[in-house]
Amino acid sequence: MRSVLVPRLAAAIGTAVLAASSAQAVVWQWNFTKGQAGNYGTNNTGGTVETIVSTFDDATKRLTFDVLFSAPNNGSGAASTNGFWLVLNDGPNPKNNPGELAIFYFDASRVFDSDPLNNAVIMTAYEYNGRNDNSSWNNGDGDNTANESNDFNGLIYGRNEAGLFINSISATSENGGNARRMRFDINAAAIVSRSPAYPEANTTWHGTGFDDQLGIWFHPAQIFNASYQNSGRGKINSLSVQGEGWLDGEFFRTVPTPGTAALLGMAGLLVTRRRR
Repeated sequence: MRSVLVPRLAAAIGTAVLAASSAQAVVWQWNFTKGQAGNYGTNNTGGTVETIVSTFDDATKRLTFDVLFSAPNNGSGAASTNGFWLVLNDGPNPKNNPGELAIFYFDASRVFDSDPLNNAVIMTAYEYNGRNDNSSWNNGDGDNTANESNDFNGLIYGRNEAGLFINSISATSENGGNARRMRFDINAAAIVSRSPAYPEANTTWHGTGFDDQLGIWFHPAQIFNASYQNSGRGKINSLSVQGEGWLDGEFFRTVPTPGTAALLGMAGLLVTRRRR
């Protein structure tokens, strides 16, 4: 009896594992540590980026991002980063590529201003218009036409639509105020499947996320002063920043998360054994 059950059990496990791997569901993880080798440039005026951990599930499109800042310019003392904007893709530097990607604005200024009545983190999303500045909340085509602040076509999610895509979000002070950690966990499925309001010729909408490679356009700032619509969707009305830095890079290598790697490894092992 045992000699029959064991092969059947192995076959059942193998079928389940192979089915999971055939769906190509992989959770990719990117780990960045200050000073590591790679094709990127940094400026720590907006806060020194100590670490970043980001994951992307290529089946569910769940995206997480966790960044730890210390004091600006590799200094000691209090951390002062109050927000950032972020664009991610699957390899090349996202900068100067309109019509392809979403840009996220993460506003933690209210968390750190000691106002107990208004201390929520705000994150909004827009079509990235390719400009190399903080104005992509205006619209998605980057043509600098008048009244762009009234153009809602490039808006993906406003302040009042956080419940539509944000699973969790936080900004906390650590190490006695000498570090600040900012995190978000979002469902990016609708962003990835979006039909852009401002498509570009000879480009394909990617939205956000990454696979075995990652490109990033990431700009933190010490002063992140944004105002938002109180009604409607809650789009940014105006944004001014000071003390801006960046981490811009391309073709960072990522890895499958341990659970995914184990699943894929088991699938490969079972395929090899079955072939034998």
